[in-house]
Amino acid sequence: MQECRLEVEAGQFAKALKLLARFESKTNQAELEFDGSMLMVRLGDSEQQIPAAGSWPSPVHIRSRFVRALAFRPILQNPLELSTENDRLTVGNFSVPCSAEPIEDVGPSPNDERIAEAAHILKKLRVSREKIAELVAQADPEYASLWSNGYEPMIDRVAKAWKILAPLGVDPRAIRQAIEESVRHAFTATTATSTKD
Repeated sequence: MQECRLEVEAGQFAKALKLLARFESKTNQAELEFDGSMLMVRLGDSEQQIPAAGSWPSPVHIRSRFVRALAFRPILQNPLELSTENDRLTVGNFSVPCSAEPIEDVGPSPNDERIAEAAHILKKLRVSREKIAELVAQADPEYASLWSNGYEPMIDRVAKAWKILAPLGVDPRAIRQAIEESVRHAFTATTATSTKD
């Protein structure tokens, strides 16, 4: 994918995304295209145009949920910079996966079920589905790999421990790190004992 870089007025960009998010809820992808003076953001059959300046050689596609997450995210930077690099679209300090090719409309993304479930749990605390989608979009893939499905029993244990330790200011990452250090220490001790024998 060719690198792209544009500047837009933050207020106009935010307003355009909110309009798109309000009227298009079913499509799975969004497209960003630049004609030399206007950035076109398309979500399904809806399109918003925003004056822009920079270089954006070809259309960029992202999952529509990221547009909805961005629409309700406070934008502090103005002018707002949009750029692509290494298959990531960065908007201000918000970064999401992107593609030069259209994203196939194959139904919900693999994360949608988890996002919906988390949003249901947090609904009474007024945390929106869009906010959860934003958290997922910003998540570190390397950190996510530490908590893959194969680690569900450990996730349950860490969650139970964190529930007790959270009021004391302990972060779940610290608990995970403590587990890894303990396992590594136990492995080192076992190896040392085996070597002596």
